[in-house]
Amino acid sequence: LERYNDFIVNLKSYKGSESDNSAGAIIEKAKAGFEDALDDDLNVSGALGVVFDFIREINRIKADKNLSADERDNALDTINAFDSVLNFTYHINTDNTDSTEIESLIQQRADAKKNKDFVLADKIRADLLKQGIILEDSRDGTKWKKKV
Repeated sequence: LERYNDFIVNLKSYKGSESDNSAGAIIEKAKAGFEDALDDDLNVSGALGVVFDFIREINRIKADKNLSADERDNALDTINAFDSVLNFTYHINTDNTDSTEIESLIQQRADAKKNKDFVLADKIRADLLKQGIILEDSRDGTKWKKKV
């Protein structure tokens, strides 16, 4: 489920880019495959396979910067439709964690890295990890999530 949740979080924060329109075909194929699997004597394992193939393909397109904002929204609608059947209801950063404090520490860590103070940057990461916060660095910045 972590991969499922990470996909949703990352897709929601994706701004969109130029598109080669390949996502539309993948989305439609996933919808049809999901429905076919469930129509086949409620083949949930087959439906899950379709969902995770869909996630892999959309992640590939997103990594290639070929996913428009409209396609992103369509992909989110599709995963939400799958979720309405599978009921994987995801809860992302909804506990009592002080996100303002975490964001402040992430900014301090980014400043430390920029100033080449890697000891401080590593200490901030380690302190957050002790609190159950996992940092994920990417080209788009640092994201965080609660350790499961």
